[in-house]
Amino acid sequence: MPASPDRTSTGRTLVLSDGNLPGLLAAAIAREAIVSAGGGGPDPMIMFWGGNGPTIELRKKAVQLQAEAFQFEIVKDGPRFGSDSDRAAFKPTGFDATGQPAQDSQLETMSLFGVVSQAARKGCSNIVWPVQGFHPLEDPAVHDRADDLRGLDLDLIARSTDKAILVGRLVSLDVHEHGQAWVKVETPFVDLKDRQIADLAAEMEVPLHACWWWGTPVRFEPGVRERARWYRAFEAAGWASMIPSGAISLGVRG
Repeated sequence: MPASPDRTSTGRTLVLSDGNLPGLLAAAIAREAIVSAGGGGPDPMIMFWGGNGPTIELRKKAVQLQAEAFQFEIVKDGPRFGSDSDRAAFKPTGFDATGQPAQDSQLETMSLFGVVSQAARKGCSNIVWPVQGFHPLEDPAVHDRADDLRGLDLDLIARSTDKAILVGRLVSLDVHEHGQAWVKVETPFVDLKDRQIADLAAEMEVPLHACWWWGTPVRFEPGVRERARWYRAFEAAGWASMIPSGAISLGVRG
C-alpha cells in the first residue's frame, strides 16, 4: 500500500557503530556526504551497537568520541533481545575483536530490526550498518591481491546483505507509525577486506583515537591484538605510518 502524500522520508542517516574502525569510517563518510551537499539536510546520528564482553565500555566511549569528532547526535543504545546469556554471546558486527564469528545470527536479526525501527521513529530513513564479512588474517600479503578471497566469508556476506534489505523493507511497512515512506539499511563494507577499510580510512584521514583499541593499556590483550590487526591492514595498504609499529604492544595516545 503506498504511503500517504504527507509521509516522506527525511534521508537522515543513522550510523551503527561498535567503536571500531569500520564504524568510524562510516561516520566520516556520512559527514562528508553532508559537506559535499553544501551542508544542507539534517545532520547524521550515531548509535552504539556492539553487544557485550570485556571491551563494551571502551567501545561505548569510542562511539562518543566518534560523535564528537563529526558532531553527530548520539542515539541511546538500541533495543536488546533475549536472556542475559544470549546477549553475552551476541556480537552484532559479525565478528568479535579476535575475529571469531558471531554466535547467534537470529538474535542479531531481531536486534537489527529493533534498532532500525528505533531509527525510523527518530526520523532516520537511511541506516548504515558497517558489518564486515571478513576474518582478520595475520599475513599482510593476503591483503594485497584484490582477487584473493581468503578471509572473506561469502555466506556471511550474502546473509548480511539479504538481512539488511529485508529488515529495511519490513520496517518500511510501519510508515503509519514512524512516518518514513522508505527505510534503507546499507552495508557498504560487507565485502571489503581490512586493507580496503584501512585504505579508505587513511584517504579520509579519520581520527584513529576514536577507535576503542587506541590507547588501551599495554597488558590489555584485546586492545593489543586489535591494534596489531589494523597495523597489518594499514601496512598492506601502504599507510603503516598511521599506526606506529611500536604502538602494537604499547598503549598509544591520540
